[in-house]
Amino acid sequence: MSKGRGFTARQRAYLLSLPAVRSVGAVRIRYSEGFREECMRRYGRGESPRRIFSDAGLDPEIIGAKRIERCIARWRKESGVDPPGRVPGGAVRGEVRDESDFGARLDALERDVKALREAVGI
Repeated sequence: MSKGRGFTARQRAYLLSLPAVRSVGAVRIRYSEGFREECMRRYGRGESPRRIFSDAGLDPEIIGAKRIERCIARWRKESGVDPPGRVPGGAVRGEVRDESDFGARLDALERDVKALREAVGI
């Protein structure tokens, strides 16, 4: 997609051939509900949005990287899904927004270390 010019007829035909796409207009893509659910499931496991979209044939070169970022942000807000290492509101797990609460921060960091050790079998 070129900046501000929309999709070509060939790009629209390609996008419509993908199971992840419900409809395509000159500048807008509507995704299937199944793709949105799969996308949030994989994103919740920590996979990169670019990889998820690329695996579905939605290459950032065609649809634009910004479109992927915006979709993920919108769907994340709607579904409440956050990837590992993030908590609702966008904070990093272990981060405490109120810096005066060092005890809570230390507890959260210790939980993260324990979870990482268990994940790698230490």
